[in-house]
Amino acid sequence: MTGLTSANELTSYLKGRNASDQALFEVEGDQVGRGYHLTELRVAKINSIDCGGVADAWDEAQVQVLDAPGQEAMSAGKMTAILTRSVAEIDGLADAPLNVEFSPGNQGLGRYQFGAPREAEGFVTIPLMPMGPECKAMTRAFAKPAARECCAPAKAEARCC
Repeated sequence: MTGLTSANELTSYLKGRNASDQALFEVEGDQVGRGYHLTELRVAKINSIDCGGVADAWDEAQVQVLDAPGQEAMSAGKMTAILTRSVAEIDGLADAPLNVEFSPGNQGLGRYQFGAPREAEGFVTIPLMPMGPECKAMTRAFAKPAARECCAPAKAEARCC
């Protein structure tokens, strides 16, 4: 299984597990504190223009996770209930690309994507994969060898602006 990309995918995955299984998160192989808390789910409407001058618009969903120590993690059933209620309450949350806002030790908030979950007796572990910046103009330039959309007018190079 690949990473989970929406609230619907995460909910469907968790519904297929034992409701009493502990749902764990990990970042770069380190487990997030089992007392973590889902502090907020939200949808943002993004309107942007990239450095190549191309405008774009999309919906993006975030779930914020607070790092906290604890003995037992949230159950898959409880997380499913939170997601199900949130999807019912917030238009667009179900299918918008879902990212995670998280900060190990609650210092320096970062953006993450859900990786491919793993299962073991009584546990579901979902990796959080760090997200980096993206230059869409450079991505387009490398996708089309003759493209000259990036900020450097002479040729499409491995740099922008």
